[in-house]
Formats: sequence, C-alpha cells, structure tokens
Amino acid sequence: MSDRKKTIRVLLVDDELEFIETLGERLASRGFEADCVTSGSAAMDQINQKAYDVVITDLMMPQMNGLQLFSEIRKLAPTVSVIMLTGLAEIESAIDGIKAGLFDYLVKPVNFDELIEKITMAHDKQKLKKTTD
Repeated sequence: MSDRKKTIRVLLVDDELEFIETLGERLASRGFEADCVTSGSAAMDQINQKAYDVVITDLMMPQMNGLQLFSEIRKLAPTVSVIMLTGLAEIESAIDGIKAGLFDYLVKPVNFDELIEKITMAHDKQKLKKTTD
C-alpha cells in the first residue's frame, strides 16, 4: 500500500506555515509527496506548475479563503479532490462546500490517521473520476 501512497501528490494550503510544514513532513514520512503554500494565490501558482491529486486547504485565510480557492481550483483542475481543513466548525460553510463538490470538510485538530484515510479515499475518487471522464 505504501507504493500507492508515494504516487499521491498533495498540496497543503494554510496561512499557518509551521502547521503545514509539520503536516507536510508527517505526510512525507508516510510516503506521500506533499508541497506547502501559505495563500490561495500561491496555491493557484503551484497548480499551474504541477499536477496534484489532492488539495488540503484551510477555510480562513487572508485575501482568498478556502471556498474561493476551491472555486478557482474547480475551473483550472476539475478532477483534483479538495479537502477543507479548518479550526472553525461552521456548519453552513461545511454544507456549502460539500454541495459545491468538496471531498470532505475536517475540523482542526484533525486526527492524522483519519486525514491519511481521507486523502487516500479522495485520491481513489479522483482516479475513478479521471477514468470515467
């Protein structure tokens, strides 16, 4: 199973650099390829340069929030699975995001094993979407 994880490319987007760097290191230690950026615009730059399987983004960020970023990702890379990760458990934003097509909406602090499971599930869904398009 770890061979499959090595092919999963994850983009982490959060304005808390220390948080995503730590998360990125933990994901890399489990065989994922993880890149970290601290803004929505930097995320879009990365997506323009490199293909990702899963994007994990914070909801609350300056300039471009997670839902706005999700909308932009949908236009540029519609098969990428997006997981919203936030410290705010706002049911309205979760419902809006899921209705719009987010893969999942998780609340910080997130259980790391649960996050890995969600990334793997999102990747599997993304692969299936690519083969049926």
